[in-house]
Amino acid sequence: MAVDLNWELTILEIVHDFYLNLLQDRLKHEVTPTRALAAVSLRAGDREVAVLLPAMRRWLNLLDMAITPEMLRRSLTAHVDQDLAEALVRYYARKQSKSDVDRDKTDFVATFLYRNPRVPGQWEQRGFSMDGVAPVPPFEIALMEILDDAELPELTPEESRILDEFEYMGEEVEHTQHFDRLMDSGLMSKARRIKHTFGPAFYHPHALAVIAPYNERFGRRFAELFTAQWVHRPAGLPASAAPDLRTARVSTAAQLRDWQAAWHGGSAAPAIFRPALLNDPSVLVLAVYDGEELSGCVVLNRSTGLVGLSNLFAAGGSDAAAILSSAVTAAASHFPGLPLVGYEHGDDLTLALVGGFAALGPLRIWTRGS
Repeated sequence: MAVDLNWELTILEIVHDFYLNLLQDRLKHEVTPTRALAAVSLRAGDREVAVLLPAMRRWLNLLDMAITPEMLRRSLTAHVDQDLAEALVRYYARKQSKSDVDRDKTDFVATFLYRNPRVPGQWEQRGFSMDGVAPVPPFEIALMEILDDAELPELTPEESRILDEFEYMGEEVEHTQHFDRLMDSGLMSKARRIKHTFGPAFYHPHALAVIAPYNERFGRRFAELFTAQWVHRPAGLPASAAPDLRTARVSTAAQLRDWQAAWHGGSAAPAIFRPALLNDPSVLVLAVYDGEELSGCVVLNRSTGLVGLSNLFAAGGSDAAAILSSAVTAAASHFPGLPLVGYEHGDDLTLALVGGFAALGPLRIWTRGS
């Protein structure tokens, strides 16, 4: 496809100006382009595009080494112009030699475009059918227009199948009710691993149109679950009455596998907790039983002057209040004289407050998706 070189140079100029501003803000001093790219040369009515274009590409390659994906992510606020974001995607997709850093930058920018449509609700509209196949989502159509002249490989059937994984992963994200489970689910590393498998096909409009919504979905859920309250329960405060539940220390690798399977909802669970953890005297992994049936689990972690309580859950509809009461009793037995601390949100926060914990204040480490 024939490319308008003047248009191509204009796109690179947009990226160039953005890069310079970003670096100058970071370095607190001016960054001077090469003489060949002086403003007078770029703005001249008879500018030599054939000379300026390769010079601009070489200069941007150098600037790219200074602009990290994290710098780019932090710069992508709601005030960023859509034309700039589209120019960035086009620039990365058209680079002759693409790096892992280029992929990560494209990942951030495509997600920004999905989160910030030109018209609110634009991506929620019904797609358009092309060549008699299933409707193409509006966001994918927008990416097809942005990358119209980019020479990208077609997706293979295997790559298309792998992209379907993001839909299943997104559903798992939505159904995750606890931050600890989200972090220990392995979804972040799995998503990154899948993205790495695509190579140049990562920049295909369909790939980006699947990945960006997943990123937004994960980031939104991450922020929701990680807005929590620190809670504290003083030492010596008796636990509320609980049914006749038995707590047992998880001490073998086989028991730990069963514990993680229950914590993960009864399905095959990733080995987040390693058996070596069971040998740490400051960590107590507990299973809570009603008779012989596993009712819940909790982790107690002793540090200087306190005991952290985390990963508490009730299995199979068991009474969560009874599980918490059993955990409090176990903590007093194994680590006497020490207060309990943790962080909770939503119904779990209510449960903790009813169970004798007091809220100390909000915990919010990350409020932006990535």
